[in-house]
Order: sequence, then C-alpha cells, then structure tokens
Amino acid sequence: MTTSSMDKETYEKLQGALEDLKEMTQKNQQKQELKMWSNLSVPLTLKDALTRYSKDDLSAIRRRLEIKGASQLKKGELIELLTTKIPLSLEQICMYLDQERYNLIKKLIHHGGYMEAATLTPNQLDYFRSIGIIFSGTFEGKRILAMPEVIVSNQYIQDNHKQLITITRRNTEWIKLTQGLLYYYGTVSLTKLHELLEKY
Repeated sequence: MTTSSMDKETYEKLQGALEDLKEMTQKNQQKQELKMWSNLSVPLTLKDALTRYSKDDLSAIRRRLEIKGASQLKKGELIELLTTKIPLSLEQICMYLDQERYNLIKKLIHHGGYMEAATLTPNQLDYFRSIGIIFSGTFEGKRILAMPEVIVSNQYIQDNHKQLITITRRNTEWIKLTQGLLYYYGTVSLTKLHELLEKY
C-alpha cells in the first residue's frame, strides 16, 4: 500500500467518523428539543414540573442549590425533597439574577404564571431549568414558559421588589464589567477578577 492510498483511506475513515459524530449531535439536539418542549399543563405545580425531569436533571438542581445529603435518593424522593426546598431557596436564587432574568420572572407573575415563550437562547433556558423555577413546554399547541404556582405566589418575590431591583442592577453591572475586563485583559484568575471588580 502506497503512502497516498493510505492517506486517502485514513482521510475517508476520519470523514466517516466526523459524519457519524455530526449525526449523533443532531439526534441529541432533537431529543433535547423534544424534551424541552413536551406537553405541559397549566396552572403548573412544582411537583408536576419536576416529574418531567430525568434523575440527572433533578440532581443538577440539587447541586446548584447546594442541597447536601441527598445524592443517594431515588427520583421520587428527590422530587419530594426539591418540591420543598426550591421555594425555600428562592431568596438564594434571586441573589444571582440579573435584570433580564428578573424581568422575565416579573412578566410571568404578571401573566398569571405562564406566557408564550420569548426568544430565549438554549443557554438561557438551561439556566432556568437548572434552578427549577421556570419551565418550558407546549400548551394548546403553543410553546410556553411556565412558573409553578408556589413560586408565583411566593411572599419573598411579592414583598421585596425594591430590594430585588437593587440586587439585579448590581449583578447586571458586575456582569457587564466582567465582560469588559475579560475583553481587555483576556484570561484572568478569579482572584484577579475580584480585585479588578472592586477597583472599578
């Protein structure tokens, strides 16, 4: 076998492997899309919303909310735990919201807990899915975003509007400043970034 024929054979194998990978990626994206926009009933209970999630999705919420001692729970037990813990974690969740995310929450509350899906990116949808307060789905043939009733009526959100505006403005400013610093400096350590944020 000559070098050129071997190179051609290697190239064809690589091309085949890349096509297979591309096809697998597309199938995974389609599967994720179907899951994200599956049928959803409203008004929505938190338990019903969480039941639609896989055990891995539920575990991701548990980790994000730093709920300890629950890694061995079965899916049903984890749903019960999160149904209790998510509303209690709302103050903690709100500490990390920026203005855009908070405005979406306010809009959902204003619309009674659900509305037609805004043009959110997959990353934005993933963020809300990972904290367990906003869910996506299809209702009466339309793609919607829905918030469980227990979140819509939560007193923390109802009673702390001014405080939440202050927090989300600060977070938005920090995000913009961080983006600017990273654009200017390139990669920086978290310690250095913290120093720069305090300085500016």
